[in-house]
Amino acid sequence: DDIHLQSSVYIQDMHTFDALSYGPWSAIWCRHTLEHALAPYVVMMNFRRHLMDGCKLYVVLPGPGWDTMPLHYSPMTVGQFLALAHKTGFEPRNYSTVYVKGLGAPEGCPNDVELWFDMVAV
Repeated sequence: DDIHLQSSVYIQDMHTFDALSYGPWSAIWCRHTLEHALAPYVVMMNFRRHLMDGCKLYVVLPGPGWDTMPLHYSPMTVGQFLALAHKTGFEPRNYSTVYVKGLGAPEGCPNDVELWFDMVAV
């Protein structure tokens, strides 16, 4: 089920994203989600289909410390994700590695690193 948050913000399961009839949108924010996708290529193509040319896609992936988590079906390196972005109609504009200290986590955990991508639909 769609959850309507505001007039132009929606949350939906990425595996049923193809069912959306509204759009196109000016931006999509996807944080700690794509690594759980069974088919990240399909998800990225759906993102592209729902974005107008020149509009933004923001993706945050977990750092390499999470690459063995059982529910991460599609862990990606920076290079793998950038290749996927190009194949699905996005031009990366900015990439950064961000340190995020987890609440109650010991300092320096490998899962404290996030990969942030800022892209534009081309």
